[in-house]
Amino acid sequence: MKKAIEEIQNLINKELLLRKCEIQTSFFQVKEKQKDALLKQITFQETPSEILVFTLDDGELRNQFLNKSSDIGNKASDFVVIVESKNKIDIHCCEIKSFNPSPNDYEFQLKSSFLFIEYLINLLRSLRHLDIEVGKERYYLFYLYEPKARNVIKSNPIYRNQFEIRTDKMTFFTSDYIKKYAFKGDRKKTLNPVVDFQSIFNA
Repeated sequence: MKKAIEEIQNLINKELLLRKCEIQTSFFQVKEKQKDALLKQITFQETPSEILVFTLDDGELRNQFLNKSSDIGNKASDFVVIVESKNKIDIHCCEIKSFNPSPNDYEFQLKSSFLFIEYLINLLRSLRHLDIEVGKERYYLFYLYEPKARNVIKSNPIYRNQFEIRTDKMTFFTSDYIKKYAFKGDRKKTLNPVVDFQSIFNA
């Protein structure tokens, strides 16, 4: 029997896959496509074996059934990480922004992505009669901040990055929380941090 992440992967357009579940590598990279983005690429190291990573933020591959001018129907986050462990899947919807992002810039993208994943799971439950159990459902924002008089939490010194972590209640979806990872940035330079997977998604 195929694993849940394999079944989900088979439903997704191959052009959107960033890390296939059958590829046993210890890292994956996510790149921000906007030309003026300053947080340009994040590398996640020491990844678990049962993992699927894909993007939903591709203007050329958006749902053709929806009105393209809709302000809610065509939003999606930069990437989604699905981890399978002990017959459960954990869903992590993630967005990358540069400086001073507002909730309106990312919350609808994250929520829309999660609803899409729910749709895929319901397809498999209803049409394939698969018993897929969802464990964690989490939202993440990765962005930049300018150094001020504040405490900075340092990541593993091996990766030589500094970031702050906090968890906030969402503004527009008040029953949900979002974990925010803020990297120290410079408005004149792009940043390509390397982080430990477990320190982010298991924190």
